[in-house]
Amino acid sequence: MRRKLLSLGLTFLMSSYLSISAQYMKDGYVSYGKGGNYGNVFRVSSYTNDDENFFISRVKPKARFTDQSTQVNQNFVNWWNWTNGTAAANVSRKIAMWTPIGFGHAVKAAESPFMAMPNGIYNSEVFSMWQYISHWGLWSEYFMCMPGNFADVAHKNGVSVSTHVSTSWNGSYSTTDNTWGGTIYNLSRNTSKATDFIKKHGIDGIGWNSEWSGTSLNTYAQTLNEAVAAAINSQWSGIKDPVTDKVTVATDNLWYDGVTDTSGPSFDNGLNTSTDDFFVNTSTKVERSSFFFNYNWNNNSNNGRGEYLPTSATNAKDYGRNPYDNYAGFNLQGKEPHLAGSGTGQQRWTYLKGQDASIGLWSGHDTNMFWEARNTNGSDPYKSQCTYQRLLERSPDKMPTDARR
Repeated sequence: MRRKLLSLGLTFLMSSYLSISAQYMKDGYVSYGKGGNYGNVFRVSSYTNDDENFFISRVKPKARFTDQSTQVNQNFVNWWNWTNGTAAANVSRKIAMWTPIGFGHAVKAAESPFMAMPNGIYNSEVFSMWQYISHWGLWSEYFMCMPGNFADVAHKNGVSVSTHVSTSWNGSYSTTDNTWGGTIYNLSRNTSKATDFIKKHGIDGIGWNSEWSGTSLNTYAQTLNEAVAAAINSQWSGIKDPVTDKVTVATDNLWYDGVTDTSGPSFDNGLNTSTDDFFVNTSTKVERSSFFFNYNWNNNSNNGRGEYLPTSATNAKDYGRNPYDNYAGFNLQGKEPHLAGSGTGQQRWTYLKGQDASIGLWSGHDTNMFWEARNTNGSDPYKSQCTYQRLLERSPDKMPTDARR
C-alpha cells in the first residue's frame, strides 16, 4: 500500500509540476493602458493603469567599453570616441535596429500577441546580438509605451530604446484632431509632462515615421524632440567609457527622412538646409534628433538627387554634432544589404565603409524579418531558433540548408 501511495504521490507531483510549467502569458493578462495606446494619456488630467509596473524600466543603461589593446585593428575607435579627422574605415559605427519584436500589434492575433512582453514559451524573439547594436527602436509597440522587461534587457547591454510615432503615409493632421495632430501639439505645449513620463518609464527616445502631408506636425515635433533629447542626455550623462570619459549611450530620437521644412512626404533629402531644423535647433545648435535616411543614399541610387552621405556628414559636423548620428537606412524587407551587382540598390554595404554614417536596419511596419523567416528550415523550436540565429549572424543567401549545422 505504501508503494502505491508513493507512486500516486509522485504522479500527482509530476502532473502538478507539468501544469505549473505550462503556464504562460496570455493575451489580455497585461493591459497596455487607456485604449491600448498612450498617445492620449496627456490629454487627460490624470492617468492610471493598474498594470503600469510592467512598463517601467528599473535598470539604467550600462556603460559600453572596449579594450583597444586587444583589437586586431589598433586604430579602430568607437563612435562615441570619434574626433574630426578620424577615417571612416576606422570607426565602429552605431547600429540601430528600427524593427518590431516578433509581430506587431497590427497582426498580433495571428501568432504573437505579446510584442515585446515575455510570454514564457518559444513564441517570441530570443535576441542574442546586443553587443553589436547601440539602439533599438520598437516599431511593434505603442507610443510612449515600452515594456519594462525589454528596456531592462537592452539597458543591461548598454543599448538604448525608443518608442514609435506611427503616423500614416501622406496623413493630414491638425492641432485639434483626436489622433497624432492633437497629441503631438499638446505634448509640445507641455514638454515637461512628456519628459517626466519618459524618464520615469526608462524610455530613451522617440522614433518618428515622419512621412505626413505638408508641414502639419513639423514645428511641434521639433519642440518635443528638443525637450526629450535634453532630458535623456542629462539623465544618462554619467554613463561613460571608463577610459575616455565619453558618454556611451545612444539616446536617439530617430527621425525618418520623409519630410522637409516646406513639404511632405519627400524622401532622400539628406541633412541640408531644408531638413536641418529636425536634426538640430539651427539657432542654438541644440540637439533634436538623429536622422534615419531613406534607402537611396549611395552613389548608384536613382533618387534624382545623387549621393548625400558626404554632405550630410559635413553638415552634422558644422552643427557640432557627431556625423554618426546619421543612419544610412537598409531595408531588410527589400532583402538589403546587397553585397554585389551594379543596380540601383547594389554595393551600398561596401560603399558605406568610406562614409561617416551609422547603420540603420528597418524591417517592416509589423514584422521583424529575421523573426518571420525563422521557420525556413523547419517549425520545431530547435530548428526555428537555430535558423533565426543564423539569420542574425549571416546574410540569408549564405545560410546553410540544414539549420542544425
